Order: sequence, then structure tokens, then C-alpha cells
Amino acid sequence: MLRLLCTFAIAITLSSPLKAAPEPEKDDPLGGDPKMDRKIILSAEGIPVGELLAAVSKKTGLAFRADPSVADAKIIVFGPPRPLRAALTDIAALTNDSWRHYTNVEKVEQYVLYREPKAFRYEAGLAQAVTAKMQAKLEEQVRALDERPDQFAKRPEKDWVNTPHPQGMGLLST
Repeated sequence: MLRLLCTFAIAITLSSPLKAAPEPEKDDPLGGDPKMDRKIILSAEGIPVGELLAAVSKKTGLAFRADPSVADAKIIVFGPPRPLRAALTDIAALTNDSWRHYTNVEKVEQYVLYREPKAFRYEAGLAQAVTAKMQAKLEEQVRALDERPDQFAKRPEKDWVNTPHPQGMGLLST
């Protein structure tokens, strides 16, 4: 669900007219290289972010890649020409990822999209919240199964435990 919302947010953000990109901060991993200021059109529909970054690398001559922990996340991106730095910053922000810039042993500058431990914990918390909600519903269902028929009959008509199955197979909850 979070990835779906992020994908939608990326599509909306990248298609919206924006103000000029602010000057890069000194500690900005995407700052410093003038090639980051050139405008680029990003257009991708439902491809892994790792593949998108490989295509951007090919198009720009800069080395971009995604850490294996985020490379398979699907992304939809489209919009008008924008500075490369702005588009990449938005993708990282909206997918809860960060950029890391370094020079490898062959003296090639590389930019890596990765997920910080804090972001992993946040997403794990969201998943745990969904699981906790499901567990609470199951516990409510078990309590309903322990009710006597006269108690069960007193449940509200719109009670999810008392909802008939659409194919006539009893109740949805049992």
C-alpha cells in the first residue's frame, strides 16, 4: 500500500510544474556536478527503480544505481523536462530513500539510492500496524463464535462479523 501511494505521489509530483530547483547544499549527495542541472525527461511505467536508474545512467553518462534493498521497487514516473537533481531528489524523498555519492576504486563517481535503517523501521512499523489490525479482527471473530445464538442475533445489522458471504457461503467472518 505504501509503495502504491509513493508511486502515485511520484507521478503527481513529477508532472506538476515546480519552481526552479534550489541551489544544492554542500552536503547534498547530488550536488556539485553541473551535469545534475541539465534538464531530463523521465518517463517510466511500472519498472523497477534499478532499471530506471540504469536508463538514467545511460542517458546522462553519470553512474546511478539502486541498492539491492530498493532496486526491485516498481515505479511510475512521467513529467515535463526537469533538472536531473530535482527529479532524483523527489524520487528518493517520495520512496523514503536517500542518495549516497562516492568515488569507487577506479576513480568513477557513483550515486547510489539506498534505504536508511530508520526508513526500514518505519516501514516495518506500518506493516506491523496492519498485522495488528488483522489480529484484532480475528480476535473479535473468535469472541463472536463464542456468543450464544441470542447474543449473536443482537449484533448490529452492519456488523462485519454478521455480514453474509456474497456467494451464499455463510458469513464473511466465519
